[in-house]
Amino acid sequence: MSRGVTFYTATVEHNDLLNCQVALDLCFENRRDMICFHYLVLAPGAITDLSRMPGMSKHALLAKKAGGAL
Repeated sequence: MSRGVTFYTATVEHNDLLNCQVALDLCFENRRDMICFHYLVLAPGAITDLSRMPGMSKHALLAKKAGGAL
């Protein structure tokens, strides 16, 4: 979908920003992986709370997965 981009759904166990590495728990089969990156985007959280801004729940467009953003 996005050329040159890799998406991970995982838990970050450790990040080493000086060496551009992140240790991930991939949440299946006790698999852990260390990845290197040039650019890193973290999107933490899984609960959408629209109650903090009046009118947000009425007008917001939610995208829980990358496909929804298209």
